[in-house]
Amino acid sequence: MIDDPATDQAIVRKALDEPRPIEETLKPRKHLRFPGIHHNARPHGYLHIHQALDQLGEARYPLEWGRAVGFSRLPYQYVIQHKKFYTYKLQRQKRRLLLIGEPHAVPVPLREPFRHLDKIYRSLRDELRHALEAKTVEAKKLVRMVGLVEMGNPGIWASHMRSIFYLGVLPESVDGREISVTVLVSEPSFQRWLIGAPIETDTGTVSNAAGSASKINTLTDEVLRSIADHVKRHNYRLPWPDFLSNVKRGVEEAGRSISNKEVGRIWRNPILEHLKRSGASSTQEKENFRKSREDLVETIKAMILAPSRLLKKSERRHTAPANAQTAMRFPYSVESIFR
Repeated sequence: MIDDPATDQAIVRKALDEPRPIEETLKPRKHLRFPGIHHNARPHGYLHIHQALDQLGEARYPLEWGRAVGFSRLPYQYVIQHKKFYTYKLQRQKRRLLLIGEPHAVPVPLREPFRHLDKIYRSLRDELRHALEAKTVEAKKLVRMVGLVEMGNPGIWASHMRSIFYLGVLPESVDGREISVTVLVSEPSFQRWLIGAPIETDTGTVSNAAGSASKINTLTDEVLRSIADHVKRHNYRLPWPDFLSNVKRGVEEAGRSISNKEVGRIWRNPILEHLKRSGASSTQEKENFRKSREDLVETIKAMILAPSRLLKKSERRHTAPANAQTAMRFPYSVESIFR
Protein backbone atom coordinates (compact mmCIF):
# COMPACT_ATOMS: atom_id res chain seq x y z
CA MET A 1 0.00 0.00 0.00
CA ILE A 2 1.26 3.46 -0.88
CA ASP A 3 0.94 6.08 1.86
CA ASP A 4 2.89 8.87 0.20
CA PRO A 5 0.40 11.56 -1.04
CA ALA A 6 2.86 12.76 -3.71
CA THR A 7 3.18 9.21 -5.05
CA ASP A 8 -0.60 8.79 -5.00
CA GLN A 9 -1.03 11.98 -7.04
CA ALA A 10 1.59 10.84 -9.54
CA ILE A 11 -0.23 7.52 -10.03
CA VAL A 12 -3.57 9.30 -10.51
CA ARG A 13 -2.06 11.69 -13.07
CA LYS A 14 -0.53 8.80 -14.96
CA ALA A 15 -3.85 6.93 -14.96
CA LEU A 16 -5.67 10.01 -16.25
CA ASP A 17 -2.86 10.79 -18.68
CA GLU A 18 -2.51 14.27 -17.19
CA PRO A 19 0.73 16.24 -17.60
CA ARG A 20 2.95 16.78 -14.58
CA PRO A 21 2.85 20.24 -12.96
CA ILE A 22 5.58 22.47 -14.40
CA GLU A 23 7.28 22.74 -10.99
CA GLU A 24 7.93 18.98 -10.95
CA THR A 25 9.69 19.09 -14.34
CA LEU A 26 12.23 21.74 -13.26
CA LYS A 27 15.59 21.07 -11.66
CA PRO A 28 16.32 22.50 -8.17
CA ARG A 29 16.93 26.24 -8.05
CA LYS A 30 20.47 27.52 -7.43
CA HIS A 31 21.21 30.76 -5.63
CA LEU A 32 23.23 33.70 -6.89
CA ARG A 33 26.60 34.17 -5.18
CA PHE A 34 29.22 36.88 -5.57
CA PRO A 35 32.87 35.77 -5.35
CA GLY A 36 34.61 36.85 -2.18
CA ILE A 37 31.41 37.81 -0.33
CA HIS A 38 30.65 35.81 2.80
CA HIS A 39 26.93 35.06 2.70
CA ASN A 40 26.26 35.66 6.41
CA ALA A 41 28.71 38.52 7.06
CA ARG A 42 26.09 41.24 7.35
CA PRO A 43 24.20 43.07 10.11
CA HIS A 44 20.66 42.03 10.95
CA GLY A 45 18.11 43.66 8.62
CA TYR A 46 20.44 43.98 5.65
CA LEU A 47 21.04 42.00 2.47
CA HIS A 48 24.09 41.71 0.26
CA ILE A 49 23.57 42.95 -3.29
CA HIS A 50 23.65 39.39 -4.61
CA GLN A 51 20.95 38.34 -2.13
CA ALA A 52 18.68 41.20 -3.22
CA LEU A 53 19.25 40.34 -6.90
CA ASP A 54 18.58 36.67 -6.15
CA GLN A 55 15.21 37.43 -4.56
CA LEU A 56 14.34 39.84 -7.37
CA GLY A 57 15.28 37.27 -10.01
CA GLU A 58 13.14 34.59 -8.37
CA ALA A 59 10.17 36.99 -8.31
CA ARG A 60 10.57 38.25 -11.87
CA TYR A 61 11.67 35.05 -13.65
CA PRO A 62 10.38 32.15 -11.53
CA LEU A 63 10.95 29.48 -14.19
CA GLU A 64 14.40 30.50 -15.38
CA TRP A 65 16.10 32.06 -12.39
CA GLY A 66 18.41 29.60 -10.66
CA ARG A 67 17.84 26.95 -13.33
CA ALA A 68 18.89 28.38 -16.70
CA VAL A 69 22.00 27.21 -18.53
CA GLY A 70 25.02 29.15 -17.28
CA PHE A 71 23.40 30.38 -14.06
CA SER A 72 26.19 29.00 -11.87
CA ARG A 73 28.63 31.22 -13.78
CA LEU A 74 26.82 34.46 -12.89
CA PRO A 75 27.57 37.28 -12.49
CA TYR A 76 29.07 37.87 -15.93
CA GLN A 77 28.50 40.52 -18.58
CA TYR A 78 28.40 40.19 -22.35
CA VAL A 79 30.22 43.10 -23.98
CA ILE A 80 28.80 43.58 -27.46
CA GLN A 81 31.75 45.56 -28.80
CA HIS A 82 34.15 42.72 -28.03
CA LYS A 83 31.63 39.88 -28.45
CA LYS A 84 32.98 38.33 -25.25
CA PHE A 85 31.74 37.44 -21.77
CA TYR A 86 33.47 39.18 -18.88
CA THR A 87 33.77 38.64 -15.16
CA TYR A 88 35.26 41.31 -12.91
CA LYS A 89 37.64 41.64 -9.99
CA LEU A 90 39.31 44.44 -8.03
CA GLN A 91 43.07 44.40 -8.31
CA ARG A 92 45.41 46.51 -6.19
CA GLN A 93 47.90 48.79 -7.90
CA LYS A 94 49.88 50.57 -5.19
CA ARG A 95 47.32 52.71 -3.29
CA ARG A 96 44.47 52.20 -5.75
CA LEU A 97 42.00 49.43 -6.52
CA LEU A 98 41.44 48.89 -10.23
CA LEU A 99 38.42 47.10 -11.69
CA ILE A 100 39.72 44.44 -14.06
CA GLY A 101 37.54 42.70 -16.64
CA GLU A 102 38.54 39.15 -17.52
CA PRO A 103 37.24 37.78 -20.86
CA HIS A 104 36.10 34.16 -21.02
CA ALA A 105 35.56 31.96 -24.03
CA VAL A 106 32.15 30.31 -24.22
CA PRO A 107 31.58 27.38 -26.61
CA VAL A 108 29.40 28.28 -29.59
CA PRO A 109 26.46 26.02 -28.58
CA LEU A 110 26.30 27.78 -25.20
CA ARG A 111 26.66 31.38 -26.34
CA GLU A 112 22.96 31.96 -27.00
CA PRO A 113 21.70 30.67 -23.62
CA PHE A 114 24.52 32.57 -21.89
CA ARG A 115 23.53 35.78 -23.70
CA HIS A 116 19.89 35.22 -22.79
CA LEU A 117 20.83 34.91 -19.12
CA ASP A 118 22.99 38.04 -19.41
CA LYS A 119 19.94 39.99 -20.65
CA ILE A 120 17.90 38.76 -17.67
CA TYR A 121 20.66 39.78 -15.27
CA ARG A 122 20.95 43.22 -16.85
CA SER A 123 17.21 43.81 -16.50
CA LEU A 124 17.32 42.87 -12.80
CA ARG A 125 20.46 44.92 -12.22
CA ASP A 126 18.95 47.99 -13.83
CA GLU A 127 15.64 47.63 -12.01
CA LEU A 128 17.36 47.41 -8.62
CA ARG A 129 19.77 50.23 -9.52
CA HIS A 130 16.91 52.61 -10.39
CA ALA A 131 15.22 51.83 -7.06
CA LEU A 132 18.48 52.49 -5.21
CA GLU A 133 19.11 55.74 -7.09
CA ALA A 134 15.61 56.95 -6.21
CA LYS A 135 16.18 55.80 -2.59
CA THR A 136 13.02 53.73 -2.81
CA VAL A 137 15.31 50.95 -1.61
CA GLU A 138 17.78 52.10 1.04
CA ALA A 139 21.40 51.01 1.15
CA LYS A 140 24.55 51.58 3.20
CA LYS A 141 28.26 50.79 3.08
CA LEU A 142 29.80 48.44 5.62
CA VAL A 143 33.24 49.86 6.38
CA ARG A 144 35.65 47.73 8.39
CA MET A 145 36.32 49.05 11.91
CA VAL A 146 33.71 51.78 11.36
CA GLY A 147 30.36 50.10 10.70
CA LEU A 148 27.44 51.16 8.51
CA VAL A 149 27.92 54.40 6.58
CA GLU A 150 25.55 56.31 4.26
CA MET A 151 26.10 55.75 0.54
CA GLY A 152 26.34 59.46 -0.30
CA ASN A 153 26.08 60.62 -3.92
CA PRO A 154 23.30 58.68 -5.74
CA GLY A 155 25.40 58.82 -8.90
CA ILE A 156 27.63 56.19 -7.36
CA TRP A 157 25.23 53.45 -8.48
CA ALA A 158 25.94 54.25 -12.13
CA SER A 159 29.62 55.23 -11.87
CA HIS A 160 30.51 52.07 -9.92
CA MET A 161 27.89 49.83 -11.50
CA ARG A 162 30.23 46.91 -12.25
CA SER A 163 31.94 46.77 -8.87
CA ILE A 164 28.60 47.01 -7.02
CA PHE A 165 26.41 44.74 -9.14
CA TYR A 166 29.04 42.19 -10.14
CA LEU A 167 31.18 42.09 -6.98
CA GLY A 168 28.95 43.59 -4.28
CA VAL A 169 31.66 46.00 -3.15
CA LEU A 170 32.81 49.56 -3.67
CA PRO A 171 36.32 51.09 -3.73
CA GLU A 172 36.51 53.61 -0.88
CA SER A 173 39.39 56.01 -0.24
CA VAL A 174 40.58 55.98 3.39
CA ASP A 175 43.65 58.04 4.34
CA GLY A 176 44.70 58.25 0.71
CA ARG A 177 44.46 54.50 0.15
CA GLU A 178 41.56 52.73 -1.51
CA ILE A 179 39.95 49.82 0.30
CA SER A 180 37.05 47.57 -0.62
CA VAL A 181 33.80 48.14 1.34
CA THR A 182 30.70 45.96 1.17
CA VAL A 183 27.43 47.43 -0.13
CA LEU A 184 24.33 46.36 1.81
CA VAL A 185 20.62 46.80 1.06
CA SER A 186 18.04 47.49 3.75
CA GLU A 187 15.91 44.35 3.83
CA PRO A 188 12.65 46.02 5.03
CA SER A 189 12.75 48.71 2.33
CA PHE A 190 13.69 46.12 -0.30
CA GLN A 191 10.79 43.83 0.65
CA ARG A 192 8.30 46.72 0.59
CA TRP A 193 9.53 47.72 -2.86
CA LEU A 194 9.49 44.14 -4.12
CA ILE A 195 5.82 43.58 -3.25
CA GLY A 196 4.77 47.10 -4.21
CA ALA A 197 3.68 48.19 -0.72
CA PRO A 198 3.22 51.92 0.10
CA ILE A 199 6.39 53.69 1.19
CA GLU A 200 6.74 56.04 4.17
CA THR A 201 8.48 59.32 3.34
CA ASP A 202 9.10 62.63 5.14
CA THR A 203 6.03 64.07 3.42
CA GLY A 204 3.72 61.17 4.23
CA THR A 205 2.76 57.85 2.68
CA VAL A 206 3.14 57.51 -1.08
CA SER A 207 2.55 54.65 -3.45
CA ASN A 208 5.46 52.48 -4.51
CA ALA A 209 6.27 53.31 -8.15
CA ALA A 210 7.28 49.73 -8.83
CA GLY A 211 3.94 48.46 -7.54
CA SER A 212 1.46 51.02 -8.80
CA ALA A 213 2.13 51.02 -12.55
CA SER A 214 -1.04 50.91 -14.58
CA LYS A 215 0.57 48.85 -17.32
CA ILE A 216 1.76 45.32 -16.69
CA ASN A 217 4.10 43.21 -18.77
CA THR A 218 3.20 39.72 -17.66
CA LEU A 219 1.26 37.63 -15.14
CA THR A 220 2.61 35.44 -12.38
CA ASP A 221 2.50 31.65 -12.52
CA GLU A 222 -0.16 31.78 -9.80
CA VAL A 223 -2.51 33.68 -12.12
CA LEU A 224 -1.77 31.29 -14.98
CA ARG A 225 -2.46 28.28 -12.78
CA SER A 226 -5.82 29.80 -11.87
CA ILE A 227 -6.62 30.12 -15.57
CA ALA A 228 -5.50 26.52 -16.14
CA ASP A 229 -7.64 25.26 -13.25
CA HIS A 230 -10.65 27.15 -14.61
CA VAL A 231 -10.24 25.63 -18.07
CA LYS A 232 -9.93 22.08 -16.71
CA ARG A 233 -12.83 22.55 -14.30
CA HIS A 234 -15.20 23.68 -17.05
CA ASN A 235 -13.96 21.11 -19.57
CA TYR A 236 -12.89 23.11 -22.61
CA ARG A 237 -9.66 24.07 -24.33
CA LEU A 238 -8.49 27.57 -25.13
CA PRO A 239 -8.18 28.88 -28.67
CA TRP A 240 -5.74 31.79 -29.09
CA PRO A 241 -8.33 34.49 -30.04
CA ASP A 242 -10.49 33.70 -27.01
CA PHE A 243 -7.48 33.62 -24.70
CA LEU A 244 -6.27 36.99 -26.00
CA SER A 245 -9.62 38.75 -25.68
CA ASN A 246 -10.47 37.39 -22.24
CA VAL A 247 -7.05 37.95 -20.68
CA LYS A 248 -7.07 41.55 -21.95
CA ARG A 249 -10.59 42.05 -20.69
CA GLY A 250 -9.79 40.64 -17.23
CA VAL A 251 -6.67 42.81 -16.98
CA GLU A 252 -8.54 45.93 -18.13
CA GLU A 253 -11.41 45.36 -15.70
CA ALA A 254 -8.77 45.23 -12.96
CA GLY A 255 -7.76 48.75 -13.98
CA ARG A 256 -4.58 47.69 -15.82
CA SER A 257 -3.49 47.23 -19.40
CA ILE A 258 -1.36 44.69 -21.23
CA SER A 259 -0.10 44.51 -24.81
CA ASN A 260 -1.03 41.80 -27.32
CA LYS A 261 2.68 40.94 -27.57
CA GLU A 262 2.88 40.18 -23.86
CA VAL A 263 -0.31 38.12 -23.98
CA GLY A 264 1.37 36.13 -26.76
CA ARG A 265 4.33 35.44 -24.50
CA ILE A 266 2.00 34.34 -21.72
CA TRP A 267 0.22 32.06 -24.21
CA ARG A 268 3.53 30.24 -24.76
CA ASN A 269 4.04 29.57 -21.04
CA PRO A 270 4.36 25.78 -20.39
CA ILE A 271 1.70 25.98 -17.66
CA LEU A 272 -0.91 26.52 -20.40
CA GLU A 273 0.58 24.16 -22.96
CA HIS A 274 -1.76 21.20 -22.39
CA LEU A 275 -4.83 23.47 -22.33
CA LYS A 276 -4.50 24.80 -25.87
CA ARG A 277 -7.04 23.72 -28.43
CA SER A 278 -5.70 21.83 -31.45
CA GLY A 279 -8.06 21.63 -34.40
CA ALA A 280 -11.75 22.44 -34.39
CA SER A 281 -13.59 22.52 -31.07
CA SER A 282 -16.61 20.36 -30.41
CA THR A 283 -20.10 21.78 -29.93
CA GLN A 284 -19.95 20.83 -26.27
CA GLU A 285 -16.61 22.64 -25.79
CA LYS A 286 -18.04 25.78 -27.38
CA GLU A 287 -21.04 25.61 -25.10
CA ASN A 288 -18.87 25.04 -22.00
CA PHE A 289 -16.69 28.02 -22.89
CA ARG A 290 -19.69 30.26 -23.58
CA LYS A 291 -21.19 29.47 -20.19
CA SER A 292 -17.97 29.97 -18.24
CA ARG A 293 -16.47 32.94 -20.11
CA GLU A 294 -17.67 35.55 -17.61
CA ASP A 295 -16.35 33.47 -14.73
CA LEU A 296 -12.94 33.25 -16.46
CA VAL A 297 -12.76 37.05 -16.75
CA GLU A 298 -13.73 37.44 -13.10
CA THR A 299 -11.08 34.88 -12.10
CA ILE A 300 -8.35 36.82 -13.91
CA LYS A 301 -9.57 40.11 -12.47
CA ALA A 302 -9.73 38.78 -8.91
CA MET A 303 -6.25 37.28 -9.07
CA ILE A 304 -4.74 40.49 -10.41
CA LEU A 305 -6.35 42.59 -7.70
CA ALA A 306 -5.12 40.27 -4.95
CA PRO A 307 -1.90 41.48 -3.22
CA SER A 308 1.43 40.42 -4.75
CA ARG A 309 -0.15 38.44 -7.60
CA LEU A 310 1.09 40.75 -10.31
CA LEU A 311 4.46 41.31 -11.86
CA LYS A 312 5.05 45.02 -12.29
CA LYS A 313 5.78 47.33 -15.22
CA SER A 314 9.55 46.90 -15.26
CA GLU A 315 9.40 43.12 -15.30
CA ARG A 316 10.15 40.92 -18.23
CA ARG A 317 8.72 37.61 -19.46
CA HIS A 318 9.41 34.40 -17.61
CA THR A 319 8.73 31.72 -20.20
CA ALA A 320 10.49 28.41 -19.69
CA PRO A 321 14.14 28.52 -20.77
CA ALA A 322 14.37 27.08 -24.26
CA ASN A 323 17.83 25.66 -23.66
CA ALA A 324 17.42 24.48 -20.07
CA GLN A 325 16.44 20.94 -21.00
CA THR A 326 18.99 20.62 -23.85
CA ALA A 327 22.11 21.48 -21.85
CA MET A 328 23.10 17.82 -21.48
CA ARG A 329 23.42 17.50 -25.25
CA PHE A 330 26.34 19.92 -25.34
CA PRO A 331 29.81 18.29 -25.24
CA TYR A 332 30.94 20.96 -22.74
CA SER A 333 30.66 21.38 -19.02
CA VAL A 334 29.02 24.65 -18.00
CA GLU A 335 30.87 24.39 -14.69
CA SER A 336 34.23 24.46 -16.51
CA ILE A 337 33.55 27.88 -18.04
CA PHE A 338 34.83 31.09 -16.41
CA ARG A 339 37.58 29.46 -14.40
